[in-house]
Amino acid sequence: MLLAGPTQVKHLLVEGRQVGRDGQVVTRDLPHLLERHHRLAQGLMRAEG
Repeated sequence: MLLAGPTQVKHLLVEGRQVGRDGQVVTRDLPHLLERHHRLAQGLMRAEG
């Protein structure tokens, strides 16, 4: 689970829907999301020079 602070979240509900369970994101395909993030970050770094 991605957080902005040093706090651990066990379960997270947003608008009545569970998006986190046992500290893990359950609404997204996390490996795919991380791969896409890495690919986009690499593109930004190449564009900087």
